[in-house]
Amino acid sequence: MKRPDVPSMHALEAIIDDIHGMEEAIRELKSRLQEMPAKMALEIPEQAERIEAARYLYWMVQEVSRIAIAEGLLGVRLHEMGHLIGTTLGAIPCDRCSTPMVFRSRTHLQEAITAGKQFRLKGHVSYAERYVVLCDPCWEDVQQVRHKEWEAAEAERQARLSQLSTMPYSEYLQTPES
Repeated sequence: MKRPDVPSMHALEAIIDDIHGMEEAIRELKSRLQEMPAKMALEIPEQAERIEAARYLYWMVQEVSRIAIAEGLLGVRLHEMGHLIGTTLGAIPCDRCSTPMVFRSRTHLQEAITAGKQFRLKGHVSYAERYVVLCDPCWEDVQQVRHKEWEAAEAERQARLSQLSTMPYSEYLQTPES
């Protein structure tokens, strides 16, 4: 296949080269970004201040990895970091009780933000009860109510199956289940 020898082909190749160069620069910047918590640890002498810095990075700077924060800034294993930095109170209220949400992790926070955005953009709801975001206590309450409803429906279904299994066949043929 012959490469076209026209100015726009040269420009196209230059653009591709620029893209590759920028992608490499982005990879380098992302790598440097992950090194910053360790540098911060050297600049922050007190453990309490490092924990506050870790809280800020964890909750507010999603681009910095959890491992870089835990190991680089705090000098602990990842699972220990959660105990040190704890949860955070967000500005997102629970749809059921209207109290500000307490977030356990970045994932939990991101799920709430995403659910809120989807609801505003597309009108989707996360729960059959029309809730979009629920705090943990409300989520547990909703799950208990659903479980009780399921148990009642299951008991009713089992009773009906028992009733159907004991009736004469001719009578069974008259039922909606036949």
